[in-house]
Amino acid sequence: MPDGSFEFSSEPFRVGPAGPRTDASSRVFLYSHDTFGLGHLRRNLAIAEQLLASDQGCEVWLLSGSPVIRRWDLPAGLWVQPLPPVVKVGAERYVPRGGAHPFGLVKGYREALILNAVMRERPDVIVVDHAPAGMKNELLPMLAAVRQEMPDTRVVLGLRDIIDAPEVVCRLWQEEETYELLEHAYDQIMVYGSRDMFDLAASYRLPATVAAKLRYVGYVGRPAAARVDAPWPGLETAPGKRVLVTSGGGGDGYGMMLAYMAALAALPVHATASLLVPGPLMPPEQVEALTRLAAARPDVGILPFTTDLVHSVARADLVVGMGGYNTVSEILAANKQAIIVPRAAPRVEQLLRARLLERLGLVRVAEEGPDLAARLTALLPAVLAERAPAARPAGVIDLDGARRAAATIADLSYARSPAPVPAAPQPEPVHNRRVAYVMKRYPRLSETFIINEICAMEELGERLDIYSLLPPEPPPHHPMVARVAAPVHHLPLALGRKLAVLAKAHAGSAVAAPLRYAVALGQAAAWSVVSPNPLSVWKQFIRGGFLAALCRRRGITHIHAHFANAPAAVARFASVMTGTPFSFTTHAKDLYLTPKPVIQKRVAAAAFVVTCTHHNVEYLREVLPAELAQKVNLIYHGIDLSRFRYRVPRYSFLAVGGEAQILCVARLVPKKGLDDLVAACAMLAAEGRRFRCRIVGAGPLRATLAADIAARGLDGVVTLEGAMTHDNLIGLFAQADLFALAPRITDDGDRDGIPNVIVEAMATGVPVVSTAVSGVPELVEHERTGLLVPPNDPAALAAAMARLLIEPMLGQRLAAAARSRLDGCFDCWQNTRALRGLVGSLVCEAVPPALADAQPAAA
Repeated sequence: MPDGSFEFSSEPFRVGPAGPRTDASSRVFLYSHDTFGLGHLRRNLAIAEQLLASDQGCEVWLLSGSPVIRRWDLPAGLWVQPLPPVVKVGAERYVPRGGAHPFGLVKGYREALILNAVMRERPDVIVVDHAPAGMKNELLPMLAAVRQEMPDTRVVLGLRDIIDAPEVVCRLWQEEETYELLEHAYDQIMVYGSRDMFDLAASYRLPATVAAKLRYVGYVGRPAAARVDAPWPGLETAPGKRVLVTSGGGGDGYGMMLAYMAALAALPVHATASLLVPGPLMPPEQVEALTRLAAARPDVGILPFTTDLVHSVARADLVVGMGGYNTVSEILAANKQAIIVPRAAPRVEQLLRARLLERLGLVRVAEEGPDLAARLTALLPAVLAERAPAARPAGVIDLDGARRAAATIADLSYARSPAPVPAAPQPEPVHNRRVAYVMKRYPRLSETFIINEICAMEELGERLDIYSLLPPEPPPHHPMVARVAAPVHHLPLALGRKLAVLAKAHAGSAVAAPLRYAVALGQAAAWSVVSPNPLSVWKQFIRGGFLAALCRRRGITHIHAHFANAPAAVARFASVMTGTPFSFTTHAKDLYLTPKPVIQKRVAAAAFVVTCTHHNVEYLREVLPAELAQKVNLIYHGIDLSRFRYRVPRYSFLAVGGEAQILCVARLVPKKGLDDLVAACAMLAAEGRRFRCRIVGAGPLRATLAADIAARGLDGVVTLEGAMTHDNLIGLFAQADLFALAPRITDDGDRDGIPNVIVEAMATGVPVVSTAVSGVPELVEHERTGLLVPPNDPAALAAAMARLLIEPMLGQRLAAAARSRLDGCFDCWQNTRALRGLVGSLVCEAVPPALADAQPAAA
């Protein structure tokens, strides 16, 4: 992200030699919004130094928005996640440094970087400096995610001793619900100060539950011994007392330094050796003006920027500075005489602190105003004449805050209960049950949801057999297929063997249960007369006889089919022939393209029916009489959420000017609306947006889509990646900035339910754009968990995609809400237990296997 005079890269970096990462005993995150001055940065670095110097072996991360973070003298071993710099220009008013991007975009990008870093690294302790909600509430998504996803992580707020005038803070915290945030989001509050000097709890009217979290740790200063080589350019041998004039970061210190130079004119030359340190944030033209003034006097030097100020403070006899927390703390730690010129706007924090310290006799105060130069003229000779600073009151000013804060953080880190290792689901008693799964084709790359369910059923202790009507798809296959223990049975491929095996199976069924077989035969004959496709009826009857023989041989106690068409028909015939209960799950195309009278007959014969969307439930309620509609159960397709590592949308392409990564996963068939996606991509490209859209999947429309992509000049922009294993697909989700899918209802009524790939995208933290078709709105709730557009509308699809590419806050909010939505209804373990409960609720007597050790008839 271009940033005017500051270069910015969002890539995290480690200070010191880059070696392989090791698992530290604990991980600490320090958040420093750094929107004005250097106070937050210097305070966090002082604490980081203590943490890294301890023998606890913790890993320390600093999330910093300082524009000078890469120029600072950072402690070795520190990890840094830079945030795009913004600057405070008034009370709660901020603008990006350089102004290359709108503030909303920069803020959203900061939010995304913070959330992504926390979710990726999963720290043990997070310490937020000063701003409970962060800069303009940028921490709220992270704080919510930590409470939900990482409940063992301890979240600490570090507050400087004085924030602002009590009446201002109380009003603002009431309006912005900060009291509630302190109550629910933070485990502890460290106060970088002393209760004896300023009682933060009483001044800001903290509720008792919040006040109980307070721990005063003392002032965070960085005392240093005087070093003879500390920077004092041009004045190393100058006579007179050394006066260090510092404005901290320098953003608003120009007036104070001009007033000092005017006051200095009243003193004899060489009465002092004055060193001006404007600070890295002072505008260059102001630094240039001060440089010219300093050049006119032999007793004045200038050092525009240093990271070694504490040593210059230690060498000084007098420090003239503003009243920022860190400047004052370092003056007190070095026990130096000081004249403080506190800032009075936009907050009175510096003014309040300076007055309190003056009452204790520790500093002199020259308040801002038109006569500041005159006040400094009066103060300078008097202070310079004093031999030593006043003694600090015992117990009031504790300057060991950095060490004590680090110790507090370490205690929280090591007191944290170890995160439990996720245990595999424990098998449950199955009471002599064996379930046959009937599918049209197994395994099939596009039916991940069935593989998930089968694996979960087996993990839960269920014994399964798999029956496939057709041979398996050619590779690639999902790696999860290798985890399936169930034997797989296919119809024999060779025609001669097929006839022999099928004849033997039917003969066995007729002998084992002649009456049942006769009933099934009579049903097939009757249905073939009224069916528009009688050959299909007889085909399913023949397959049903083969399945019935296997059910007897394998001791099957329940038959469950996936899809309401051919698999359910075969399962029904086998159920009639064996007396074994059957059920089926209906999804989308199989439901809407199967004639309603056929659906009614199959539901009537089934023990129960499962469907995967509420939209399907409503359709079945319209098709079925009330007594049959009661058999219908809604169980969404679940995924194993533990396989998908959630990461917040990174929007890294905004920072480096790269390409946004758009991902679509779908079979290349008309109902997926891929032609609309290609058209939408053409519109995005015409707007000048840089992106790459990957379409993963195989199917009959590949050639048509490839021609369309070429005709629109999108070669290399939109790519057809072909079929892909699930493990490889998970890697693509991790790289995607946006997931887009545009399903539609085709002319013959074919449609999707809730595509499983949308669930997987949401689990990975990828913002989703889709169409309001079938069950999709049940998961993709518009403006809450994703963006929805009408089907068959490429322009609306392009506009929604563009929104997510330019509004990081929107994508981040939608992704977080989507991930939360999955926990309720789309967890495969929860949903498989529901299905298993339906199977277990049936009174199923096992059919004694005729040949307990026999091989399957066809494998």
